[in-house]
Amino acid sequence: MANGGSEIFLDTYHIRGGYYLNGEVALSGAKNSVLPIFAASVVTGAQSKIVNCPEISDSENMRDILKMLGCSVHKDGGTVVIDSAQISAHTIGEKLMSTMRSSVFLAGSLLVRCGIAEIGKPGGCKIGARPIDIHIDMLKALGAEAEENEGRVVLKARKLKGAQLTLPFPSVGATENTIIAASCADGETVLSNAAREPEIVDLQDFLNRCGAKIKGAGTHTVTIEGVKELHAAEYEIIPDRIEAGTFMCMAAATKGEIHIKNARPAHLETVSEALEALGCEIRTTQNGMWIKQSKPLRGTVEITTAPFPGFPTDLQPQFTAAVCAAGLTGVVREKIFENRFGYAKELNKMGAAIEICGKNAIITRGHLLKGNRVVAEDLRGGAALVTAALAAEGDSIVCGTEYIKRGYFSLDKKLRLLGAEIKEHNG
Repeated sequence: MANGGSEIFLDTYHIRGGYYLNGEVALSGAKNSVLPIFAASVVTGAQSKIVNCPEISDSENMRDILKMLGCSVHKDGGTVVIDSAQISAHTIGEKLMSTMRSSVFLAGSLLVRCGIAEIGKPGGCKIGARPIDIHIDMLKALGAEAEENEGRVVLKARKLKGAQLTLPFPSVGATENTIIAASCADGETVLSNAAREPEIVDLQDFLNRCGAKIKGAGTHTVTIEGVKELHAAEYEIIPDRIEAGTFMCMAAATKGEIHIKNARPAHLETVSEALEALGCEIRTTQNGMWIKQSKPLRGTVEITTAPFPGFPTDLQPQFTAAVCAAGLTGVVREKIFENRFGYAKELNKMGAAIEICGKNAIITRGHLLKGNRVVAEDLRGGAALVTAALAAEGDSIVCGTEYIKRGYFSLDKKLRLLGAEIKEHNG
């Protein structure tokens, strides 16, 4: 196994490939739901009990930010209780802001509660520019004033007011931030060209449980009738569709058979269609989804990422890894994030043949993947490297698992339950 360079990483996965994944795996709560819902809890000024929270580093970082703002936060396994009655700050520190992009959701929440929000440049994975301009523009359209000073943005509004808004692009984050901010604005807000992801429906359902009046999430038009205030509530996060899709790709890559407990088929239709086109068997069960790859995958791949219900950009790397493991050829077009193909050079170390041409990944020929030392540079790219390592011949070391832990809880433990030989090494 090649050493792959001289970088030093504290945490790594050591994986011996060639094992069929087989068995049942339970999903965690959705990462892309819990973060905006945590942010929205600030608006209530009361106690929110949120169940089925994924125990991931992004969730921990958001809890730390809420504590810094003055919230009382208590965690018991997957249940988190947030009491936002005593908000004492409106500024998010640079260190915490830089850990995750989702901290930008707090701009709308703080505007509602405090009339002022000061945020810096959000952090997160290195998959593209992902500017927050759309978020700021939507909040300004609701009546906020914005000033920028040395890379920080200060937003002020005595009272937000409902408006007719149209997003220039169906941005998930901007859709969610606008919904949060408009929930207690004066009058009605109609948001057109909204993103349609299931996590937006989850946010709507949480806010409505707290007394908001929102309808239309999951469609291109969301209508928010502002209410005077929200109240305490208990809410359960939906299962993570991206985690489910990752296990589906891992089953395809390893010629495995997996039952994914609590997976929701309606959230994964385009992924299922793409894998079935390659020869996987997929069916709905009473409490989840079953996938089996019992014969060699076939066909020429051609997928294009798109906002929901299109093929998810967050599953593009894992799907590409499964295609490479099967020795197939094809084209993968990335239409959401311009730097999403950072993982390709690492897959090529393992024997894949991927050429990047602008926003397209050209998989030119198939070779048996072989174990190597590879480095994760972002969350989903890291999951792709794990997918490839599970299918590869020999041993692999996946470095940079801190990225993977941002979105997957106990991935190594879940994979061992499915028969994988994977160990985490700390330090």
